[in-house]
Amino acid sequence: MKKGTLPILLLFSVVLFANLAACVSGKNNEDNGILPIYIPYDELPEDYSEEAAQLDGCVVIESESVFGQSFQYVEEILKKSTPISGDGLWNNFLESVENGETVKIRIVYYFVPPVLEGEALWEEEKSRVFDLSYDDGAYFLHYEKDGKEITEKYAMLKCFEGDYFEKEWVLLKESFLDAEYKELLKVSPFSSYIAINPNFYHLIYFSDGETTTPQQPQKGGYE
Repeated sequence: MKKGTLPILLLFSVVLFANLAACVSGKNNEDNGILPIYIPYDELPEDYSEEAAQLDGCVVIESESVFGQSFQYVEEILKKSTPISGDGLWNNFLESVENGETVKIRIVYYFVPPVLEGEALWEEEKSRVFDLSYDDGAYFLHYEKDGKEITEKYAMLKCFEGDYFEKEWVLLKESFLDAEYKELLKVSPFSSYIAINPNFYHLIYFSDGETTTPQQPQKGGYE
């Protein structure tokens, strides 16, 4: 064996091991552009923490809105939620969509117990995981509800200049593409407005452009 061959083989082994490790951990970007490849939805642990979600390259949002109602009442979640990390990841997703690429991003909402009269409304933090993908001109939202996995198809991801955040992104179905921003807030059956079926749309992300992520560099915004 020639001198220098052994160091080269060792270097090759290290690189190979690093690539294999990246595939296992879900951080190899080869098949998902500039975004991570996420571990399978059904393999997520029940105690999936905010720290783990950030390390896995997820967009993370904290909310004090009531768990179970938050995705029925758009205004409620906008009032009581804060993006923690992932604005760069979100911009990367939008950039990939703009380029016509097939791409997926994972968004995790963590529900922090709100305090009422000095007592938390529930004992521990709860979470909901959403996988948003774009493929061939359509958006697909995958999540779990009442123990069942659901995939909804949407025709558009529309960005509004909202009342609560500079930018609020909403998924819209074909029959709801011309909806005005104020219509999206009129979902509560306790409202004086006529209730609108929330299946026509889904609030997915919102930002003032101040959140960060340790996994990806910041990119330009999406207009």
